[in-house]
Amino acid sequence: MRQPWDWALLLFLLTALAGVFIAADKGAAAGKLGWLVGAYLVYTVFALLPENAEKPDDALAWVLGILPALMAVYFLLTNDWSGRIGKIPAFDPVMQWLSAWQLHTPYQLNSNATGGVIAMLLPLQAAALWKLGWRRHRLISAALLVFSVAGLILSASRGAWFALGTVSVVWAVWKLAVLIGRKSRLPETSAQMTAGVILAFLLLAVVAAFVLTPLGSEVLSVRQDRVEVWKGSLNLLADYPFTGVGPGNFGMTYSTYVLLVRVVDTTHAHNLYLDIWLEQGLAGIVTFFILVALAVSRIRAVNGWQTAALAALAVVLLHGFVDDAFYGYQGLALPFLLIPFALIFRPAAAQHGTSAAWSVRLWPVFTLAGCALGLVAVVAVLPAARAVFVANVASVMQTQAELSIYSWPAWPIQDAVRRTRPALIAPAVETYDLALQADPLNATANRRLGQILLAQGDYTAACGHLREAFAAAPGQRPTRQLVGECAALEGNAQAAAAMWHTIDNSQGQLEARQWWYAQYLGDAARGASMAQAISQYQNP
Repeated sequence: MRQPWDWALLLFLLTALAGVFIAADKGAAAGKLGWLVGAYLVYTVFALLPENAEKPDDALAWVLGILPALMAVYFLLTNDWSGRIGKIPAFDPVMQWLSAWQLHTPYQLNSNATGGVIAMLLPLQAAALWKLGWRRHRLISAALLVFSVAGLILSASRGAWFALGTVSVVWAVWKLAVLIGRKSRLPETSAQMTAGVILAFLLLAVVAAFVLTPLGSEVLSVRQDRVEVWKGSLNLLADYPFTGVGPGNFGMTYSTYVLLVRVVDTTHAHNLYLDIWLEQGLAGIVTFFILVALAVSRIRAVNGWQTAALAALAVVLLHGFVDDAFYGYQGLALPFLLIPFALIFRPAAAQHGTSAAWSVRLWPVFTLAGCALGLVAVVAVLPAARAVFVANVASVMQTQAELSIYSWPAWPIQDAVRRTRPALIAPAVETYDLALQADPLNATANRRLGQILLAQGDYTAACGHLREAFAAAPGQRPTRQLVGECAALEGNAQAAAAMWHTIDNSQGQLEARQWWYAQYLGDAARGASMAQAISQYQNP
């Protein structure tokens, strides 16, 4: 019989399948779904790999002992090291040496994805080598660990280093506190409580250091580009909070509706939670958290792997805040995502091969159904919530209509689709109007309508909607660019420049808009207004 995690995993896969139907690029969505199905197959292998009663977990232990080292060796031999020189100068001599041994293959592993996977697998590798008897296989164990650690270090994935290091420190403090408690002859429960208090104090100290000192700003400034992607991803999520954009559809949707550029700029959100939400919708991220809750709830269930698997899962969850090794980077590492869950949910050795029936427990299904019913009730009762839902539906309709036919350079800019194919996006426009009937201040409906009307030449109505969107959500990047464009078209170059100074124009977004008016539309007056405002922006 199925256990609750089986139902949760099935629901998780179904949310990805649903995402395929709402995606604009169904080929990319189906491909990402395929990688996720691969993750489920890997999960099944690791959850059901047979054990030997005389030599517990021998096959599983060897697989986990070898897997990260094998990945590291492949990465070390095939990575383009010449292209990585300079990221961390201290590693440059090693990378220069490795570049001389590089094997040229079309199948290269992304360094950040490799670092994230190896960091996740290292606690499992350590547990596996211990189970195999590291003293009997001392040289093999040492070689396997050396290759894995070398691959992690040379991946230069600082987020993966941070995640594994933090989890290792937490585990060490916990074990030390419990050991001290036992030596003090405290009850085991009291020893664990003491360890928990110490860890909570350390966590608060770290949070205080980031919030109350310049440390937090300095750390974020190291990867300011990531911060901008996170902000932009949240802007995108505000348009698709219920459905997401579909698996594998982040890149063009993000470029079109957040950055306002014509080609893909980045393919994922560099955050595991944002990527799951944007690819599999609200149901997907809720189901993922249900899986995590189920995993944590089995912390006292003993099958020999829980401790290492929980550490591996903690690495995934912590690293997921600063990068996404699994859904990101074309999703090639996605099949490894569920390995910690498989080992946590794995039955004890004595249960393998037995006919003991597992009780049917459907609480994950009921939890998700309860959340869905509560959400439906909120949407039905509150006009603002209903507007958010309807605007989400309209955003999906617009995205499917526009991005299913748009490609560069066949279309020079997305506005060309909106101007020449008004009938194609008319259903989305009507649905945005319905959202505004429920809530005239809805930011998504106002911005999206303003963007469409701007392309179609209804400048007065367009700018009215865009300013309503700005009033409701002034922090959204695309709104600020388009409101600045309205000011430029109205001849207020100074106001336009002031608004544009709050956005990133590194992709030449403003110059593309000037080209749209002057060259594509042949509107010399508006092209000149845009040129004047851009000059004011560049030379304040």
